[in-house]
Amino acid sequence: MRLKAAFRALLVCFVSPAAAEPFAADYQCVYGCRITDALPRLEIEGNVARCWNEIGGLYVGSFAPPDHIACFRKTGRWLDGGARIEWSDGVIWVRQ
Repeated sequence: MRLKAAFRALLVCFVSPAAAEPFAADYQCVYGCRITDALPRLEIEGNVARCWNEIGGLYVGSFAPPDHIACFRKTGRWLDGGARIEWSDGVIWVRQ
């Protein structure tokens, strides 16, 4: 019985809702942006992250729950349930 409770506790720690359910959203780049008409986009399905930059380039990277994204040869922190992404080079995206 204790083993089952411990296993459930581990699952709660390591599985986020975003990893369990697909996530997709358009973003607006608010800092460190390229000036274009295209909106950045992020789609997460399991541990796969598909990221589109401000010029429409698609990159396939990874999502490590609960909040780490790797795309564009850089990493990002997925904050507030995906409401904001802060990239390692200082670029900031905010969900539309």
